[in-house]
Amino acid sequence: MSLSNSPKLLKTGLELIDPQSAKVLRIISLQYNPDSLSRSLQVQTAGGESANRSEPMRFKGPAVETIKLEAEIDAADQLEFPEQHRATVEHGIQPQLAVLEALAHPSSAQLRRLDAQASSGTLEVAPMEAPLLLFVWSKTRVVPVRLTEFSITGVFKPDDIRFSRKSHEKFMFMDHKEVIGKWKDSYYASEDGLQTLKKMIERDARIARGMGPNCQGFGYTTNDENLAELIDSLIRSAGNKSLQRVTRVTR
Repeated sequence: MSLSNSPKLLKTGLELIDPQSAKVLRIISLQYNPDSLSRSLQVQTAGGESANRSEPMRFKGPAVETIKLEAEIDAADQLEFPEQHRATVEHGIQPQLAVLEALAHPSSAQLRRLDAQASSGTLEVAPMEAPLLLFVWSKTRVVPVRLTEFSITGVFKPDDIRFSRKSHEKFMFMDHKEVIGKWKDSYYASEDGLQTLKKMIERDARIARGMGPNCQGFGYTTNDENLAELIDSLIRSAGNKSLQRVTRVTR
């Protein structure tokens, strides 16, 4: 039996609470803890910006706090074992995105109830009340929040998808890396560039494995021999030669 000294990390999440009964309606646990989280305070003063700066500052209420976070949702880990995650294979990350998007809309039950009230001749229909939203980011930090902005950004954008001439079901993702100017002065010749390529190789290999047998992996093209040799060596070091390869050097 082996024991780990690594601390058990708690995942950040959201809780939806019924404002009338205080019943927990839903718990949304983020797949990974946010890559970045920022807090800002907007001071509420009497007179606003037009107030006389020679006068004492007077508060008209507590500061308005804004919390911004970037959460990552990735299907690569599940796609590595497609038989165990059939829902992910069929729908990707759409179910997770739909749950988050639902925070910005009234429920279907509320819409039906509103429509029934309007159809029955109700003169004044009250606005629909949203559940109380709690942001949980540690055992001791649970705060009520209001969703004000929600956006989705995709990060996997291969340059091309090449299908096999023998079987149109088989395909390969293509990615081109360009070196501008001399190799020694390029980004990929730096330590940061090397780390970026290593992460790219690891990510692409996970995606290729998760896509199943029809995916023949990733092919890389570049205009520089040095970069081609570097990518090829990283692929060999990672043991991903069957999934990734430099197909040609373009000029």
